Amino acid sequence: MRYLLGLSVILFANLPLIGIAQINNTTSYFCSGEYNEVKVSCDSISKDFTIIVDFQERNFGCTLFLLGKLFKNKEGKFPLKAYPYGFGKTAFEGTLSLHTSKKGEFDGIVVQLKESGSCQNLINFKGGDFFPLTKKFAYKKFSMVKTKKATAYNDGLLLSRTKGYLLEGDFVSIIAENKSFCYIEYVEKPKFKAWVKKSDLQLSM
Repeated sequence: MRYLLGLSVILFANLPLIGIAQINNTTSYFCSGEYNEVKVSCDSISKDFTIIVDFQERNFGCTLFLLGKLFKNKEGKFPLKAYPYGFGKTAFEGTLSLHTSKKGEFDGIVVQLKESGSCQNLINFKGGDFFPLTKKFAYKKFSMVKTKKATAYNDGLLLSRTKGYLLEGDFVSIIAENKSFCYIEYVEKPKFKAWVKKSDLQLSM
């Protein structure tokens, strides 16, 4: 993100808030939290789960946005698509499955991707890497900027634009939305909140 200061009054008239999912007993418990390098959240309205992976180790970096549906396939896994940073609109197909301990208790997730871009240097996504649950947290719905430049606005009606903007690959957390806009919080620092067009965000598979 580059770089937003001094946002004014935000308008919230008749806007539904994005809720943390309680889909059913088999899926809701994995939907909110940190799994080592992975942050996971669910949207109870769209039945989407969203994941962001963003970390560096040694000379390698791994930045991915993953979007899936809370409906299992025939193998009992949740289909998803991964959008690597810098790959434009390219998406890699994959799955997420729930992992249980020897005692039969849920303890993490397994994410498997056909390809993972630069992340292959750090995480074995092709083999199906395991991410243990390390922290429960009620994250909001995540998204990633998919256009080259996304203008930030003070409201969701195009009445007042700011001097800030986001760039392709930036991660955001969605707080609320209307027909054409999302009210977002920038995930990295410096954190800020603004309205951006839905057409600038990756919101569906």
